[in-house]
Amino acid sequence: MKEFIRYVCLTKGITIDDNTVIQADYVKNNKKKQDIYLTIADCKIGVSLKMGSGNSCHQEKIEDFITFIKNNCSATDEVCDLWRFFIWADGTTDGSGSMAKGPDGKILCRFDAAGFKKKYPDKREALQQFLDLNKATLIERALFIGKYDSDVEFVYHGTYKQGRWISKKEVIDFLVKQQPKSNRACLTIGSLTVQAWNVSLSGNTEKKRGEIQLKYGTMKEDFDILMKDNADSIGTFLGDLEEFDLTQTMNKNKDSSMWRTLLPDVTDYSDYYLVKVSSNQLSKLSEKKVKTKSDAYAVKVQLPRTYLLQKEYVLEEADLSGYSYEKVPDTGISIKMKNSKNYTYQKFTKNSFCKAFSNLDDVEFWLTSLLIYSADKERYKNERIISDLGNTTESYLSKVLSIMDISTDNTDCSSFWDSVRKAAQAKIREHISTNTELAENIFTGKHWFESPYHAIFLYESGELKKNVITSFSITTGSGRSSGKYTIEITPTK
Repeated sequence: MKEFIRYVCLTKGITIDDNTVIQADYVKNNKKKQDIYLTIADCKIGVSLKMGSGNSCHQEKIEDFITFIKNNCSATDEVCDLWRFFIWADGTTDGSGSMAKGPDGKILCRFDAAGFKKKYPDKREALQQFLDLNKATLIERALFIGKYDSDVEFVYHGTYKQGRWISKKEVIDFLVKQQPKSNRACLTIGSLTVQAWNVSLSGNTEKKRGEIQLKYGTMKEDFDILMKDNADSIGTFLGDLEEFDLTQTMNKNKDSSMWRTLLPDVTDYSDYYLVKVSSNQLSKLSEKKVKTKSDAYAVKVQLPRTYLLQKEYVLEEADLSGYSYEKVPDTGISIKMKNSKNYTYQKFTKNSFCKAFSNLDDVEFWLTSLLIYSADKERYKNERIISDLGNTTESYLSKVLSIMDISTDNTDCSSFWDSVRKAAQAKIREHISTNTELAENIFTGKHWFESPYHAIFLYESGELKKNVITSFSITTGSGRSSGKYTIEITPTK
């Protein structure tokens, strides 16, 4: 919620501080598209709230729609009749087609969207051209204004724990440029689909006929794309969203192949759920409670369907309070953002590095060699690094010669220090690769955290798989110029 408020304020140019009063009011008039009003520093802002995946965003009687497009889109009588023909879907422009039924019980003259697409390609093309010419106007009506002059400036999709949001301008700009992801839909406006709400093919729902409906089935995915444009400011938040997404996906779909990957010996997954880790756990490396290697794990528990619907199938540890549940061992999952390689397998402080690599002779020497600078303008900082890690420059260079077998005849050049650092990286890489327990700790936390808080599995780019790391890089973290010495193990780019 803080991130959402921050986005609203940045978009609207509202200045806030710790004393700013923020209020939310529910809009009782359900004909309006705004579901709440936010009042921030005396600025009142309408917000439309969405949940789920269907996301019908607009519906109205076809004649009301025609009045609108005549007044706002210069729709001709011919185009208006085409819309009537499409929505009534019985070969007429007023819904007066024959009620005669075939052997299958369906009304013979009526057709669904697929039937219209197949039987009347020219009519479909004419309607699609009309939609393409009036994208911005129709999108604004469908999502933000509606039939009753609604006052929506932002759309929020999801729950208070797992939400996405975007401004009116950004949505319209995005959808106007957006092309349909497939040719399956009959009529589209960017990512929106246009259809008859209820054709009543069998004549059982006649009162629902004659209404046009617009749906935004990819709202969640599109908002992801738009929000990731701001990833510099909400990168950690988007990572949390990825974790909530996986729990929701697996908890809603017990037929997902990911369950078979996670629990291959289980045949009935109905009482198994994925929960997001929300607690810190004791690390045997730091001997402190810290963020764990796993971001989610499986539990066995019986949960009421009403509770799952209330949570939108998104669960974290705190949501199990009050229920008797069993943590399933060895189901910890490390979840990475889609298409992102900018993450870290392990970040070592000076103390944790020395502890993890304690069986290396003179571990402080190897740490020093990973941290030193080689660039001409920064090499003066090496003296301090060497001193902070327990050596003089003279004794350190003596070790470079004796341990690394690198000549110290010319230390006043970048190539010398480059070779020292590369030799240290090669040593640490070899040590990790030949030490199974250390590698398991770095990449999964197996011996540093109790199960299921170590990551046996990796979820990356939409795929759940065993967490097996074959390549990695060794880099320095930020802050070494100010004496904050850290080493990071990261994916190879």
